[in-house]
Amino acid sequence: MTDNLKPVLIAGAGPTGITFIGLGQADRDTKLTAILQRRDGSLERFECSYLIDAEGAHSTARGTVGLHFEGKTHVEDYALGDLHIDGDFAETDFHIFSSEHWFWSMFPMGGRRFRVMADNPISHQSNRTRTAVEYRV
Repeated sequence: MTDNLKPVLIAGAGPTGITFIGLGQADRDTKLTAILQRRDGSLERFECSYLIDAEGAHSTARGTVGLHFEGKTHVEDYALGDLHIDGDFAETDFHIFSSEHWFWSMFPMGGRRFRVMADNPISHQSNRTRTAVEYRV
């Protein structure tokens, strides 16, 4: 493919039918060469200047370059959504709120819309956990 951007779903050939299986680089001055496998089993070499790895701690890319994950995985439940928020929040700033029980962040997207990310303390309910946010539908 000669596309400038190539969508590759690393975790098991998604809608593109392409799986990332490895990468290499001759030296620091050359592009990365990604090895891709198509749904029919054929292999394709794809040169790229950057690789964005969102596969996680035990990814193919991390393993290939020797960045092995030291430690253990922390399982965390969270919520993510794009919301219209009417309030006194500056639309040009990131907003982060936290306590010992929860975390909430808001990233401006324009037009009073924010991408909101919050952990979910209710998923690990204890006698110290209570609802931190009220919402209206």
